[in-house]
Amino acid sequence: MRARDCIFGAAFMALFLGMEPLSAVPAPAVFGAFNSDAKGVFQGQGVSPEVVPALELETVLARARAGEEPARWLPELRRFSRSESAKGAGLALKEMALYWEARAQVLEFDQLLRSAYRKKAIFPAKLDEILASAPEALQRDPWGEAWVYQRTAPAHSPKLVGQRYQLGPTRRPGLLPLEALAKHPPLKPDFRLEYASFSGGNAQSIVSLKVQGGPGASAGHYQPGERFGDYWVVWMHPGGVLLAHPDGFVPVAF
Repeated sequence: MRARDCIFGAAFMALFLGMEPLSAVPAPAVFGAFNSDAKGVFQGQGVSPEVVPALELETVLARARAGEEPARWLPELRRFSRSESAKGAGLALKEMALYWEARAQVLEFDQLLRSAYRKKAIFPAKLDEILASAPEALQRDPWGEAWVYQRTAPAHSPKLVGQRYQLGPTRRPGLLPLEALAKHPPLKPDFRLEYASFSGGNAQSIVSLKVQGGPGASAGHYQPGERFGDYWVVWMHPGGVLLAHPDGFVPVAF
């Protein structure tokens, strides 16, 4: 192969991948605002407009994790869960917010279930037994699907079925309740993540996240708003990626 061809090939690959040495690109400072404390506010400067909606949602989730009454933060959460976004980061934030709205609704169900428990000293065998007295907004989960309910037993008394219960949306029946989230931050995915960008002739930049390995993930490239496994892509940067998970945001540095 001629030297000129080698040079041309190398230049083409560099243009296609558009990748900088990852060690030279630090993770965005704004990552420190996610899941760090109850404030959920980033005071730094130069925040990309693309990540601002995620920061706004994080302030709501931080209040929920801190134990604030759902009635106080639900209206703000519904800015996202009621969004009409059908693609991109807006869709990722919407899906994430719907899971948190489901948690707030489970708290409402808890009052009804405990009221039934006090009458018979056991939780109902089926959720239908209390659905008739539940508000219309609780009849279906936030996606419009049926709730998944079952009676369970205390961990150390497996024979006492009916002394505990599990309730969640169809898409995630084992959804962690609000009170558990402060103790269980969302896990970082056990995937290999790579960032790549390409600027075409129309000067529009295309960015993608290459995911390899791990359960629930398919090797390939993902754009903002796309889902792999339990995660959605919210925002990408040469130094890291911001993911959404039913339990919270997951900033992952490359």
